[in-house]
Amino acid sequence: YMDLNYFDKAYSAVSSAWNLASDINDSALLAKTCNAFGVLYDLQYQEEQALEYYGKGLALAEHDTDPLMPVRFLNNIAIIYTNQGRFDEAKAILFRCIDSVSQKGMAFGLDRLYMNIVPIYICLGEVDSALMYVGKSLDIAVASNNRSSMARTLIYKGYIYYVEKEYDLAGAAFDVADSLVRDLGFDNMHCMILRYQAWVAEAQGHFEDAYRYLEMHMQKADSLEQKRNVADMLRMQLDAQAEQAELEAESRIYRLVLLVVVMVFLLLLLGMLFWYGSHRQKQRLLDAEGEKRLLASDLENENKKQITQSLYRQKKEQDLTEVIERLK
Repeated sequence: YMDLNYFDKAYSAVSSAWNLASDINDSALLAKTCNAFGVLYDLQYQEEQALEYYGKGLALAEHDTDPLMPVRFLNNIAIIYTNQGRFDEAKAILFRCIDSVSQKGMAFGLDRLYMNIVPIYICLGEVDSALMYVGKSLDIAVASNNRSSMARTLIYKGYIYYVEKEYDLAGAAFDVADSLVRDLGFDNMHCMILRYQAWVAEAQGHFEDAYRYLEMHMQKADSLEQKRNVADMLRMQLDAQAEQAELEAESRIYRLVLLVVVMVFLLLLLGMLFWYGSHRQKQRLLDAEGEKRLLASDLENENKKQITQSLYRQKKEQDLTEVIERLK
């Protein structure tokens, strides 16, 4: 994410790492997370925030068993101090790192530490000291066949010679550095060296060479800008695709939720209709039962009435018969 300049996503990832490291209370992981925070802010030129996290990481790393972690934090702090013009503090920190690495034989590169001292001496105008540490860094890089460090050191060396008006030596250093960076495919460094070569050629009065180098520098700069633009477009396209995928996922979830709600509603409606139908059927049965009982009661009452009337008629006929008999 940092390489792609996705700083928001990088910050989110590092924050998650910090939470995980805090949960298990691992000071080594917390220190590494502080370093990631520091690098993240450093890339965005927020030096004070970067220094704050490097300081926190250094405090955690002092209690760690890995002796390399404090050196990494100190080296990063020294680079920021150099950018801020705090040269004495930066130099003191780098010498402390060099002593630690030398005494403990750690894997952290001395060539890198020596190289970080060089711009301090250049800014202070101490050219001899700058050349001395350039030489130390270059010797280590050559011995370890570290072509990347060799190229960077030669660029510093060429720049020092240029400042000292040793234009032939400066041009030779830049030529070797340019050959290395082209083999390594470091286009940004190649573009920078072309500009330095144009300066040297101009200082020597070789204006045609200066123009040629400057023209190549501009072409390379345009090419790098186009690559950055293409990369930015790809990043935007990826962001758009990710956003579209997220919207589609949200839409699918919405449709699924809506479908579930509709199904639940239909089930509830069917349940209510079933209950209502069952209730009506039960009520009809109860009503029919009541009517049946009512009819039975009416029939029984009618039967009783008929029996009563029949008995009355019989009694009446009997009485009339008796009266007739008496009259006779």
